[in-house]
Amino acid sequence: MQIVTLTTDWGIKDFYVGALKAAILNAYESTAIIDISHFVLPFDLLSGAFIFRNAYQKFPNGTVHIIGIVAQAESDAGMIAVRNKGQYFIGMNDGFFSLVFDDIPEEIISIEPSSERHTGFDQVAAVSAIAHLAQGKEFKRLGKPLENYVQKTHLRPVIEDKIIKGTVIYIDSYENVVTNITQKLFERIGSGKKFEINARRNEYIISKLSEKYSDAERGQLLALFNSAGYLEIALNQGNAAGLLGMNYGDIIRIDFK
Repeated sequence: MQIVTLTTDWGIKDFYVGALKAAILNAYESTAIIDISHFVLPFDLLSGAFIFRNAYQKFPNGTVHIIGIVAQAESDAGMIAVRNKGQYFIGMNDGFFSLVFDDIPEEIISIEPSSERHTGFDQVAAVSAIAHLAQGKEFKRLGKPLENYVQKTHLRPVIEDKIIKGTVIYIDSYENVVTNITQKLFERIGSGKKFEINARRNEYIISKLSEKYSDAERGQLLALFNSAGYLEIALNQGNAAGLLGMNYGDIIRIDFK
């Protein structure tokens, strides 16, 4: 059975997701369709890449991943298919995949657009590519090798003398605040020193790391490294982003003593 995942910013209020699933099943009936997320913020490649990057690696080889996130409402970026580490990915050539993969993917194909009208994401072309791969046909037969792979720059923490300045890259449904500061970077710069995490407002200082949310009292702020290895600011049984008034792109500062 062919596994297909869907990651979009379409939501589930409208018919778009249901129509795509129906088209996939009509093209190749023996398909298991798995939703990664349909609640990516509209046109937000960064948060979409964060969600997808931390999910796709759990799937087996041969999985086909469909990315229905477009950087802008009307886009002529073109559809591409990517083969990397035993899995296949279909989406737009708008920089999304450069935010997912650390290196250039093993193989990238430009998919010919369908004749049907579409604004950005070409559902017909994507479904045709799924059927092609599910039937075991050669990947390179999907189209022509891509010549202009679009890449975007990752937001990276700024490192100064005994200071790390990170950025909020994701806020989950519990309003936990995820930063781009990794555990490896924290340990390399901190080297076991005492520290203070300044979560935007000076009156909210965190000076220790927790291993789990329940390490803090109910309603108390805490900091931990989540399962993806990123520094996260949370409020036990509360909403950290709301309390701190934090949004995407806000700065988190760590001072080492």
